Amino acid sequence: MTPISNAPQATQSFELSLFCGTEGDAWRIRVWPGWLPAFLRDFFDEEGEAYPVLIDLEELDREMKASSLSYERRESPIKGLNLRLQGQPRP
Repeated sequence: MTPISNAPQATQSFELSLFCGTEGDAWRIRVWPGWLPAFLRDFFDEEGEAYPVLIDLEELDREMKASSLSYERRESPIKGLNLRLQGQPRP
């Protein structure tokens, strides 16, 4: 992952790409190497994975629609989700 010192400044835009795959009743989330918001860093290991995770997809969609971020959710052919967010970090 990109070191914290390379995190975008408030005036820079960012892109966050995640892959969410199901494992039983939980999700395993993998973050694409790059910037990760500070509030998420403690949830991902050094390999960029978080497991087990419960995701409320309806709530996620509501939050993303209410935000100023560009949000894309695509279903993967291997029964997962690709999530892509773009925007500017909150100060």
